[in-house]
Amino acid sequence: MILEEERANYRAPPQVTDPVTDPVVDPVTDPVNQLLLQVANGPLSPSAIQAALGLKHRPTFRANYLYPALEGGFIEMTLPDKPASRLQKYRLTVVGRAVLLQLESIGL
Repeated sequence: MILEEERANYRAPPQVTDPVTDPVVDPVTDPVNQLLLQVANGPLSPSAIQAALGLKHRPTFRANYLYPALEGGFIEMTLPDKPASRLQKYRLTVVGRAVLLQLESIGL
């Protein structure tokens, strides 16, 4: 039958090898750069940053922009003892200012 003939003539595809080099990953991602540019002029609330970036989906904003910037030490909370406060804002750290200076020096 045809199905048995197809199985008999089947050849497995060749093995795919690993890439020769690892991809280059910048420790500061583009979304974080965009966030830093927004916070450069002073502390902003999360909703103000999100609006300035033109984002509508809060979970995406938090996962791709806010949390990576916080974890990288580029921004900090103005009220660290009250992370869920309605008055919470975020400002640049010394590390964030250094990254911002690098961005300005390369013309971004």
